[in-house]
Amino acid sequence: QRRLFVTLVRPTLWYDTCMKNQYFGDINDYKKYGLLRILSDGGRFKIAVCWMLAAADNRGEGKLTRYITQPGKWRAFDQELFDSLKRCLRHPSNRNVRWAKDEDLIPSALFYDEELADDAGRRREYFRRFLSAAGGCELVFFDPDNGLEVPTIPFGSRESRKYVYQEEVRSSFAAGHSLLLYQHFRRMKREKFIKGQMASLCEWTGVSRTISFRTSYVAFLLVPQLHHFGYLERQIRLVEERWQPHIQVVHHQCL
Repeated sequence: QRRLFVTLVRPTLWYDTCMKNQYFGDINDYKKYGLLRILSDGGRFKIAVCWMLAAADNRGEGKLTRYITQPGKWRAFDQELFDSLKRCLRHPSNRNVRWAKDEDLIPSALFYDEELADDAGRRREYFRRFLSAAGGCELVFFDPDNGLEVPTIPFGSRESRKYVYQEEVRSSFAAGHSLLLYQHFRRMKREKFIKGQMASLCEWTGVSRTISFRTSYVAFLLVPQLHHFGYLERQIRLVEERWQPHIQVVHHQCL
C-alpha cells in the first residue's frame, strides 16, 4: 500500500512555525509512534494523523531525548522506530514532524499538515477539509498540544488551537472513524483526571467502552467504533505485551 500525504499549506510552515517540531523525537514521540504502529499493523488499519500544527512558542521544551542514549533499555520495544528516531536526533535540523512521513513511520498513513488557527470559522473549515481528506481511514489520531477542551478556553478563543473540542470529536466519530487523542496530564490525581476525560468522550460519542494508554508524561485516549473493536482488542493486547511497563492499558466502561 502507498502512504498518502496531504499538503495544504506553503512548505515554509514545516520549518519554523510548527509547535510539534520542538518536541519531535522525544520519549513521548517514541511511545506515541510505537502505539500508532501497532494499531496500524503495517497499514492494515489505515490511520489519519491530524497534527493540529500551531506556531512555535519558544518555550524550549521537547528535550526528553536521553532515552536515545540508552539502547539497552529502550530499543527492544520497537527497534526500527528507535533506530529511525536516533538518526533524526543526530542533527537538530531533523527535528520536524515531516520525519514521520519521510521515514514512513506509520505505513499507509495520511498526514494532515495544515496549520490550525484559533478563529472559530477558520477552525471549522480546517476540520471540514480534514474529514474530507480522512475518508477511508479507520482511525483518526488527533495530536493537539494539550488535549481535550477545558472550560476556561472556549471554542474559537485565544489558545483554543491547543485543544480538541466536543464538536470535533462528535463529527469525527459520526463520520465512522475510531478516535485516538493525545492528552497532557494536568495537576490533579491522574486516575481521577483520566476517568473524567473518558466520561466526556463516552457522553459525546455514545460508546459503551473506551481505552486509555497511560505513559509517564501523557496519555492517549481511544474511542473505538463498535465494528472496529474486535481488531483493536487484538492490537491492544500487543501493546500490552510489547510496551509494558511504559504504556499502561486501562479499559473503561461507560455509565
